[in-house]
Amino acid sequence: MGRPERPIDPEAGPLPRFAFDLRHLREKAGSPSYRQLARQAHYSATALSEAAGALQLPSLAVTLAYVRACDGDPVERERRWREVAAAHEDGCEDRPSPYLGLAAFQPADADRFFGRESLVAELVDRLGRQRLIVLFGPSGSGKSSIEEVFTMCDDAGERRAFVEALVAAAESTRVVVAARADFLGHCAEFPGLVLALRDAQFLVGPMQADELRQAIEGPAARHGLRVDNDMVAAALADVRGQPGALPLLSHALLETWHRREKNRLTLAGYQASGGVHGAIAATAERAFAELTAEGRSVARSLLLRLVQLNDDACDVRRRAALSEVLGMGRSAETARVLDRLATARLVVVTDDSVELGHEAVARAWPRLQRWIAEDRQALRVHRQLTIAAGAWEAVGRDPGALYRGVQLAAVRDLAGRADWVVSSSAVERQFVRAGAEAEAAAHGVALRQAAG
Repeated sequence: MGRPERPIDPEAGPLPRFAFDLRHLREKAGSPSYRQLARQAHYSATALSEAAGALQLPSLAVTLAYVRACDGDPVERERRWREVAAAHEDGCEDRPSPYLGLAAFQPADADRFFGRESLVAELVDRLGRQRLIVLFGPSGSGKSSIEEVFTMCDDAGERRAFVEALVAAAESTRVVVAARADFLGHCAEFPGLVLALRDAQFLVGPMQADELRQAIEGPAARHGLRVDNDMVAAALADVRGQPGALPLLSHALLETWHRREKNRLTLAGYQASGGVHGAIAATAERAFAELTAEGRSVARSLLLRLVQLNDDACDVRRRAALSEVLGMGRSAETARVLDRLATARLVVVTDDSVELGHEAVARAWPRLQRWIAEDRQALRVHRQLTIAAGAWEAVGRDPGALYRGVQLAAVRDLAGRADWVVSSSAVERQFVRAGAEAEAAAHGVALRQAAG
């Protein structure tokens, strides 16, 4: 028999409650000794005993090892750990994360931006000599890709007017544009832009090892944290030779920060996060697992709505109107799912729009990739329907804007699927119904004329 553990009052605060629940979990497992748990958890008996001691919050890695050794639910316990970590940081004040994860850098985040000093200096130097610069680089290479001018704008006239205005603006002010490298060919469609691009291209390449090290260690040092050398080495090895891996690295660093041990970012925390190749998928799977069966069905439809399929380029994220998303069937459940995905930073929600937190979500989450691959043609039909229904709404629901013939038949097949109510928006459902009614009315008129 081991020494009795000191009593804990679960009502004394979040940390005592957390430790009390760990002890209760061990009791449900048959009250094994900490030496027995240590053999299963691969952590020392002392570390496991301290985890349930209520003196300090254990690391997430130790917590999950304890829970698994007691046959507990690691997903639920990780959620609890995060709640306690947010409320109680080892008796210290909460500190903001030094890493942004999938979020885009804003001017207020300058103290977290490291590793691109040489590129920024070169860019500023060139702007002193010319008014227009166009940054080209692959998705996830560290440049912020725009205005969806090629992927989101469906009006060719509007797209052309925007590009012409952009080129004209460079005559009186300095303009910096960022675009994905695989969209360079689209730029050739605009003569004025082709002319401007001859001396304006600025290629953003992958960060070098010393730059990546700065991107990892710089923000941590600025926030009073230490990064273990073996953790840095593992992260550098994971991103080596992958120019589009920066958002994956940023998310892995954020998740490692959540798993820090006091003021240290450790290799164990990095590995527990899933690392560069698994952190986003781990976060996404954790959020997905916490949903109800109905919520998972809604999440599938919602996330697929936020992907834009392309014929000649990689799929990209699509920004949807918030009203469009909340207009999907089962709106109450949609709102709950949207809140959970936003909390996990898988999606970004503003006052009027919703989009994936980063294109990397679609690239790095196998489940979402499978969903896209399983029904690619139906998704393409649905995206075209979304555009057509929006145009119909914009012209006051003019009957002339309704689908007919082959197009109507295609979306009626879509509307016959079991998940139609969940996956469609209110306007889309009304658009299809109005088209079907108009076709039926026209058919009735034709029959009467034939009979008469």
